[in-house]
Amino acid sequence: MSVLNTCISCYGQRPTCRSPQVQQALEQALRTPGYRKLYATAQNSGAPQLLDFHSLPFLTPAHIVADPLQFATVPLSELARVYTTSGTTGVAKLIFLSDSDVELLVSNICHILRFAGVGRGSVLIPLLSYGPTAGAVEVVLAARRLGATVTPVSIYTPENLLALFPLVPVTHVFSLPAALRALVLRSAETRQLLRADHLIVGGEILTRTGKELLAAGWKATAVHEVYGSMELFGLGHRGPNCIGFHPLPGYGLIEICDPVTRRAAGPLAVGEVIVTAVGRHAMPLIRYRIGDLAVQLDRTCPCGTSEYTFVVLGRADESFIAGGAFVFPHEIRLACQAVGADLGVQVHSVAIRIQRDHLDRDIVGIGLTIPDAEPSPRLSELFSEHLAKHNPDFAYACRTRAVLVRSAPPQPPGTVKLRIAVTDQRSTGLLRELRPSPHITLDRIADLTAPTYAPSR
Repeated sequence: MSVLNTCISCYGQRPTCRSPQVQQALEQALRTPGYRKLYATAQNSGAPQLLDFHSLPFLTPAHIVADPLQFATVPLSELARVYTTSGTTGVAKLIFLSDSDVELLVSNICHILRFAGVGRGSVLIPLLSYGPTAGAVEVVLAARRLGATVTPVSIYTPENLLALFPLVPVTHVFSLPAALRALVLRSAETRQLLRADHLIVGGEILTRTGKELLAAGWKATAVHEVYGSMELFGLGHRGPNCIGFHPLPGYGLIEICDPVTRRAAGPLAVGEVIVTAVGRHAMPLIRYRIGDLAVQLDRTCPCGTSEYTFVVLGRADESFIAGGAFVFPHEIRLACQAVGADLGVQVHSVAIRIQRDHLDRDIVGIGLTIPDAEPSPRLSELFSEHLAKHNPDFAYACRTRAVLVRSAPPQPPGTVKLRIAVTDQRSTGLLRELRPSPHITLDRIADLTAPTYAPSR
């Protein structure tokens, strides 16, 4: 088996597609019927010759959902962990880990914790859902390996965490942004103080607004971000002053690709994140399509790392970033339904459209079909209140304006169209630099999260 002798796509990355680790992962993958079928179908050959790594077809979550055992290299009796994850898709898939994979995961988390300053003398609270969250137990093992004191707390028992703070000098909290936001609200109600010098967050795309709110709510001096997925765990890290994520050294090969050509999108071109994990034994993941949109930056990060820098823009599915927040359409629909309940009317339909004005501000246009009646003058305020319950970051950064549009296209009898415009009050400069792609539109990409990012002139 061989790959290209030269590879511009892998420039600046460790490992590259020519690395022995990647070659070994490919050889391991070809022992599974799932990969043999995937590559044979793509190349119309029963015995594929992998001459060009960057032309290999992507492995997708749908492949794993259809038959996960087809991509396993060991029998179930030899597995150490079996995780289930659905991510943002809502369809569960199985991920297999051997003992060596678990050890690799612990080592990977050690890298993440070191970047955040965890070591001897640190007091770390992993605030996670133990059991269903992949890597939760391994965070505890990794922190102890670094000499930290660990106090695991389940996100389902926040009262236990609040009871700790008066007694334990917590230096680090490792959790999901949503859980940390919920605790800020809870502490405000109970008047209990939250305090952690460092927050380590992952599992969601955290925007500039979200980071500022978390730091203020927890009185934190630094927010460290982890980029990854339930299938691949930590892939990249981003320090408090970084303009983007940096790949974790040695854990895998991260490509940002055009989804149709399967080739590297290039600096400042929007593409999908494609990952090849190295060292995975039970279930190799080669050119795995995790569903995120990203862009590789063309400048050196202020932190001075030699690794390249990339910014995650959002999901390739129906979720989007707007108003400095990661938004799911169902959050907007729930807010609309709650407004209808407050007004005593039925919301017949909700249509969502994301636009951008001449100042590069996001405008999320929401069309509601409601019974024909004059809406409450408090409608904009009501919508903002309900939106804040489902997505406080989005509501915080935006101005909401609701208007009745009687000149809208014909509606069902007895109904009218109500339009709500949610406008981001800030502007972003990076959008003007991104190169368009014939296969990816920018209509769901907005404020790009980097507080220190300044467009080059």
